[in-house]
Amino acid sequence: MAAREGPRPVRGGEANAGQGPADPRQRARARRGHRRGAGRGPARRGAGHRQRLSAVALPGNVESPPTDLRESVVAAVVAGSAHALTPVDGVPVVVRAARVLRATGLVDRIVVLAEPALHAALELACAAEPVSVRAGGLHALLDVGAHTAQRASDTIGDAVSTAGVREIVLLHDARRPMAPGALVAAVVAAVRHGHEMAVPVLPLTDTVKRVDGSGVLTATPDRSALRVLQTPIALRADLLPAEIGADPLDVVRRHTAAGGTVHTVAGHPSAFALHSPWDLELAELVAQGTIAL
Repeated sequence: MAAREGPRPVRGGEANAGQGPADPRQRARARRGHRRGAGRGPARRGAGHRQRLSAVALPGNVESPPTDLRESVVAAVVAGSAHALTPVDGVPVVVRAARVLRATGLVDRIVVLAEPALHAALELACAAEPVSVRAGGLHALLDVGAHTAQRASDTIGDAVSTAGVREIVLLHDARRPMAPGALVAAVVAAVRHGHEMAVPVLPLTDTVKRVDGSGVLTATPDRSALRVLQTPIALRADLLPAEIGADPLDVVRRHTAAGGTVHTVAGHPSAFALHSPWDLELAELVAQGTIAL
């Protein structure tokens, strides 16, 4: 027999039908089969949510870093004189400088480079800090370069880089203890974007003159193109010289003298160096929050 086509007409009994008695074979308060997010509580994020997020297109100028190659950051606080032990609001400047680097969360390892005569005193000052104190120049920093990507490891390597790790080196002068963490982020980002080296700078506001050997003024340089250098400095590990003096800015001077390029980022007034009692008093006021630069 052929199937009837079209909708079946509704008979009167069916049109006036009401809800019948509950079927005892069915559970009370029965509802639809479980679906994620259909319960009484708020929807939970599961694997499907992560898959959907990973499929969202990123802007064209954003690149995801490769998972097998990460740029580790090793930082050196250069403590080239006893001034590194000078307290600012009760905390030695070398400790303050190291804490600035660590607070950014960008640094894998921090090494305090100490003059041999200051090694014991600096170790004592930094005893409560997650840093290592090394006597000698930058060759001490090279010794710890290989395994900085392993944050939880104390393994000391014997080379600047290893397969799968690209290194960035930060050099910070202990005499600049009030430098903000934003400078650390800025110079590291500059090197990660392809620059050989990066240094914070401020415009020169004082009038400067050229003076000859007899003390006579000879010229007034155009200060609009002059800048004051600060630290921290960031650079590729392969550009690190074997030795530097007490001032990390020597690395910048040597690099430019050899024909290298140095990228600049905006500096900060708080990154001033402690050269005089006035500088120390100013640092005390900044540390205590009495003034803000």
